[in-house]
Amino acid sequence: MRVLGLISGTSHDGIDAAVVDFAAEGGAVRGEVTASTSVPYAPELRARLIAALPPAQTTLAEVCELDTLIGQAFADVAAAVTSEVGGVDAVCSHGQTVYHWVDGGQARGTLQIGQPAWIAERTGAPVVSDIRIRDITAGGHGAPARPRL
Repeated sequence: MRVLGLISGTSHDGIDAAVVDFAAEGGAVRGEVTASTSVPYAPELRARLIAALPPAQTTLAEVCELDTLIGQAFADVAAAVTSEVGGVDAVCSHGQTVYHWVDGGQARGTLQIGQPAWIAERTGAPVVSDIRIRDITAGGHGAPARPRL
């Protein structure tokens, strides 16, 4: 199975992408990175994103617009990478974290934007997204997202 992973970190500087080919080998799943890239956000988009981040005040209208614009930027990267590697079976998008709620040292919630429907529409592949909250509900901090053993 070939999966494209997309993420943008706390530096808010752009989108990182990696394609991993997964295969079952001897009862274990192994992954091999077969392509990777990092694409900077357009300067205007990055400026809008940074201007909307806490502790700045923003509006739901601005969050909605950024959700779409970042989703479209992720979709552009996904489409380019998918075309370059000849297609993928699925995409996992972490999106862009814009708020992480921590209370008393415990993560309580997290908000990522970058509407994944834009990615699905551009690539034609199923998209898994909003995965950080699952780690939080299991007692983690949402980042780094990792399996609990």
